[in-house]
Amino acid sequence: MNGTDTPTIDVRGNSGEVARFGLGFYAYPRDIELVLELMKSAGEDRAQLLATLAEEGIDLPDTARLVPIFAHRYVACIPGSETSMVLSIWDPSDAILYGRTLEKYLYKEVGLE
Repeated sequence: MNGTDTPTIDVRGNSGEVARFGLGFYAYPRDIELVLELMKSAGEDRAQLLATLAEEGIDLPDTARLVPIFAHRYVACIPGSETSMVLSIWDPSDAILYGRTLEKYLYKEVGLE
């Protein structure tokens, strides 16, 4: 997966705000500095993040690496595992499972049916 080259649009629903355009899914090497910063930020308080996810019934192994793919969405890359859960992480105390697999996440986020 290597991002998108077409800007995405966020119309903010019926709020009356002007539509905003953005990068969409992160691409490499274009967004590498942003991706590295997001990875660092997501790992700053790992103990709190693990506790938050545990409250939601999610067992994230210590070996998992969180790779940002879009906005505040991260794929949990777990060595030796074939899972690809996607987490929504605003901060270590505000994190949820957003998709049990990358495929399910994409259906939810992009609206593929």
